Amino acid sequence: MGVKVSVVCPGLIRTGMQEATTLVSRLKDEEALRRELGQSRLGWDPDRCARAILRGVERNRGVIVVTPFARVCRWLYRMHLALVSPLHRAWVRTIREHRCE
Repeated sequence: MGVKVSVVCPGLIRTGMQEATTLVSRLKDEEALRRELGQSRLGWDPDRCARAILRGVERNRGVIVVTPFARVCRWLYRMHLALVSPLHRAWVRTIREHRCE
């Protein structure tokens, strides 16, 4: 039996990672930023994410794309990188607008 590998693309998952970054401590209004980026609406809880990952591993998937938002981003990226770049630029612009100077 050989070694099998899966790549996981989770998308937006509600974890404590955001709170642990220095970026969050420099935000004016963290909740406003989350709303604007859609994280409160799109983020999955870690347990749901883990179940989706385990289901993908059981099905021997090479690439496990967890959230619907991540699927859309992956599809856009595969179609053409130029389709995803405006989305990334908009996210960066939004984050910069919410930072304290």
